[in-house]
Amino acid sequence: MICKHFPQYKDHITPFLSPLLTHCKMLKQEYGEDYKIVFIGPCIAKKAESDAFGDLLEASLSFKDLAEWFNEEGLEPDLFYESDTESGFVPRRAGKGSLYPIDGGMIAGIKNNASTTDAVFMTFSGISSINDVLKDLNYYRKPGLLFLELLACEGGCVNGPGTKKTYSRALKRLEIINRSEEEVVGYQADFSILRNFDNIDVAHKPEHPETKIKEALNMIGKYSDKDEINCGGCGYNSCREFAKAYLEDKSEPNMCVSYMRKIAHDKSTALLGKIPSGVLIVNEDLKVVEANQSFARIMGEEMEQLFDTIPGLKDADLKKIAPFYKLFSSVLSTGEDNLERDFRLGNKMLHLSLFTIQRNKIVGAILRDMSQPFIQQEEVINRAKAVNQKNLETVQKIAYLLGENASETEDMLNSIVEFYTLAEEKN
Repeated sequence: MICKHFPQYKDHITPFLSPLLTHCKMLKQEYGEDYKIVFIGPCIAKKAESDAFGDLLEASLSFKDLAEWFNEEGLEPDLFYESDTESGFVPRRAGKGSLYPIDGGMIAGIKNNASTTDAVFMTFSGISSINDVLKDLNYYRKPGLLFLELLACEGGCVNGPGTKKTYSRALKRLEIINRSEEEVVGYQADFSILRNFDNIDVAHKPEHPETKIKEALNMIGKYSDKDEINCGGCGYNSCREFAKAYLEDKSEPNMCVSYMRKIAHDKSTALLGKIPSGVLIVNEDLKVVEANQSFARIMGEEMEQLFDTIPGLKDADLKKIAPFYKLFSSVLSTGEDNLERDFRLGNKMLHLSLFTIQRNKIVGAILRDMSQPFIQQEEVINRAKAVNQKNLETVQKIAYLLGENASETEDMLNSIVEFYTLAEEKN
């Protein structure tokens, strides 16, 4: 991260291999170059390290990878024999090295052995914290040394993305501290752990004129600073970062959640405004979520005036504005999917169709003025079809019953004929 985004501090990185690669070198020296080494831990960045240093590290698995492997093989780790002897760790126990997975663990491991006593030691974890630390670090003008332990994961490796444990970070940290040992194990190395970072290139970010950034922001409905809510829903840390990514063809407008929500709302509002029937949506508290102009017009002049004052009648109390609010209460309580009712309002005959949008939470309704010519014609046709269907069903039932009765009558008559025939033959 420093090499790519803060190259001015590149020469200040400790010029050593990571603890993992140092450990790999130690194991190679102790057991031979032919041995293959696999890392298992919570860090997914170690996978990239394995790719870059394949001669030292054969492969890298996360704890999640290992758990999936166990499941595939049908293994139960809890049933494995666990040694309670001091020789359980091969080749030896870690000592202070066991503190490395928590923030401040590295400092605890090296501080006692530091050759300079005037160094100031600090630890920071989390990408946002590291960004905040590094952006103004050039203002540090105090004498002496400043040692920064920087960890990408908040809280350290115990909170890495490849870990399986999801409980409190404090408990994870406590587990590590309780297992650590005061004893520092010495090791005579016949190899160098020096390295440089020349293979990591600076991430060049193109500069964009402010006018272009503003244009990109305007395209997603961000016309002022207050519109830049920086919700992170697009995957970028801020609306400006999203706008810059758009100028670099790395993002699209439909990635902006607030923009897509606004478009959806505008489309639905435009659609509701064009529907000649009244539309009303109500929540579980009988508060209006949305209503269109046609609903206000059908309900009368007072409702139209209220609609002009409160667009969409949002949050209006249905009990105070509609005499049919009990129908909504019924659908909300029962979760009924469909309810049709006719009722009179003044000199109008209205038809109300209620339907569940979210069971027991949100109900919608379509209100139609039956006195309107086009409604009358449509309703007459629909009701004629309904009557015709019912008549057809009744005729079918009658035909079935008549057919069944006719069959029984025929059987009875045949049995009578057969009885008298047999009687005549005997005589």
